[in-house]
Amino acid sequence: MPSPTELRLFVSSTFRDMQRERDILVRTVFPEIRTLCRARGASFTDIDLRWGVTEQEAEEGRVVRICLEEIDRCQPHFLGLIGNRYGWQPGREDLAADADLFDDFALLDDAVTASCSVTEMEILHRIERDDDQKGTLHFYLLEEDASDTGTALAQSESTQAQTRLADLRNRIEADPEISSRRYREPQDLASLVRADLIALVDRTFPESATPRPIEIERRNHADFARSRL
Repeated sequence: MPSPTELRLFVSSTFRDMQRERDILVRTVFPEIRTLCRARGASFTDIDLRWGVTEQEAEEGRVVRICLEEIDRCQPHFLGLIGNRYGWQPGREDLAADADLFDDFALLDDAVTASCSVTEMEILHRIERDDDQKGTLHFYLLEEDASDTGTALAQSESTQAQTRLADLRNRIEADPEISSRRYREPQDLASLVRADLIALVDRTFPESATPRPIEIERRNHADFARSRL
């Protein structure tokens, strides 16, 4: 679990078709949120696993474990980007190197049997961890005709994968407990995410409760020490 003064956010999506979206969030939106949190005596950490998994960990079959453990560390904050690809659907043989994986994460047995993608596994794990999704679980769905690159990548997937993606999109949008928005361009996504995260910061660290400068300094020292333990 994150520190009480840290807003830790897991970013979930397929990778190859969501590079532009992830980049614009990392370069423009998240720095603004980090600055806002700092002014409130808190900190903001975004978890983007494009850079979080080493080649050795991938070879050892630890990719899924790392994803799910990071979701736990970010609980309850989760940001999902859904494009035109369903993504990698690992089989049991792909996960066999991590001997304790299925014991540690009970949902994986059914998820692998159902041929879920890693992205859907992340979503299922997050939802299973907390019944109250309001205000902490945000999804942004790319309009299905909005990305030529995403559409081209999607065409390389099987019909079964595309059917599963359509079902996943429908379930997300039909759930009244989940905040979901549609967008067409990365800039539109940035505006939506910025507004939602500012609202989240206002709820989590209200300006009226901003601590005195000396208290902020003490928190910063404590957070630094915690990060080195």
